[in-house]
Amino acid sequence: MDIQKLAEERRIFTCKGGSHAYGLNTATSDEDFRGVFIGLPDNLLGLFPVEHCEYGGDYMVYELKKFISLAKDCNPNIIELLFIDESDILFSTPAWEVLKQHRELFLTRKAKWTFTGYATAQLKKIRGHKQWLVNPQPVEPPLPAKYIKTKHIEGLGQHDVFDQVAYDQAHKTWKQYHEWKANRNEARAALEAQFSFDTKHAMHLVRLLRMGREILSGEGVKVKRADLEELLAIRNGDWSFEQLIEYTDAMMLEIDEIYEKSPLPHAPDVKQINDLMLSIYRDYWHEKGDF
Repeated sequence: MDIQKLAEERRIFTCKGGSHAYGLNTATSDEDFRGVFIGLPDNLLGLFPVEHCEYGGDYMVYELKKFISLAKDCNPNIIELLFIDESDILFSTPAWEVLKQHRELFLTRKAKWTFTGYATAQLKKIRGHKQWLVNPQPVEPPLPAKYIKTKHIEGLGQHDVFDQVAYDQAHKTWKQYHEWKANRNEARAALEAQFSFDTKHAMHLVRLLRMGREILSGEGVKVKRADLEELLAIRNGDWSFEQLIEYTDAMMLEIDEIYEKSPLPHAPDVKQINDLMLSIYRDYWHEKGDF
């Protein structure tokens, strides 16, 4: 099966994604594209389902069922496509418009966990990279000899014991550091070297927290950022690492409070979403003559 051909011929939506969709792109930003397609009945009912198609690292399209499954869980990278700015939509069909008309079905208090979860992942990367920036790994891998310790074993006296666990962890850290160093974007590496932490991750951390707060407050998903100047300033090193941590802690507490009084339901109405999905499939398959 030619999945790319299938996805292209049955595409119902394509848009710009990533920094261009947020309005946070710079002169060196790559262009990302996202989309949705509707598979054949065989792809859903047969033994070889198709969930997505990646044309390249910058172009990903999802089969409708997979897209809806992720959207109902308020996945940040997916839910935003239903609210993308009109100027960033490259291709749309009636099937997509039907889904878009019901986009409010996908907004629930789950946004607290998904958006803060993604933000926490960004913070973990920031902390990890900062540690590497402050304390870089040596050029050569760790020597096994350094992990041999002399221990007293009852009845046997003094014996040398190799600490395999400690050595494996040290080697893993060393490998991760050098892979990260080798694959860094040059412009981004310059920012990290200047400010001692990853300011691009910091920008997205703040964006994710703000988007989560907006969703839980009943304001919808604001993809094209009105606060883009401040976010770009964060990317360019306007905030210190300490400011970022202080802001993150305060936002986490605020989001906790907003969650308790949010106008959104705790969970999605899966029956209504399922009925919507089935109706889109039926109409599309009928139009295409798939039955």
